Amino acid sequence: MDTPCILGSGAKCHGYKHRRHKNGWAQSHRIAWEQANGPIPDGLLVLHRCDNRACVNVDHLFLGTHADNWHDAIAKGRVVETWRKAAKLTAPQIAEIKAARGTATSAVVAKRYAVDSSTVRKIWLGRIWRTTKHARRT
Repeated sequence: MDTPCILGSGAKCHGYKHRRHKNGWAQSHRIAWEQANGPIPDGLLVLHRCDNRACVNVDHLFLGTHADNWHDAIAKGRVVETWRKAAKLTAPQIAEIKAARGTATSAVVAKRYAVDSSTVRKIWLGRIWRTTKHARRT
């Protein structure tokens, strides 16, 4: 990137600048993208090459999917290491973690599998590693 970041105006929330737009509030970098390039297609996000959430420099912005955003975060080292470890858990380990619910604390189970306790709780609640819709019920 040959150009510096340009900080957006408006309120700041989770690092992103927000301002009034159309019938409500929108992230400033999305507004900047639309002003320069037109509407954002459904299913796409406006991502930052510079990783500065407050930046509205259109030279620093690009469109991508949620998966693109995730891969970008991994490539740039923005993902917490425990999430990488959680992604590498095997199906038998997930079954063991689910079976441990109610018999041990999430902290104890997390230590056993070298993941964060919040990861264990998310597995227990079915927020991650839930059974797929293709799994057979018996």
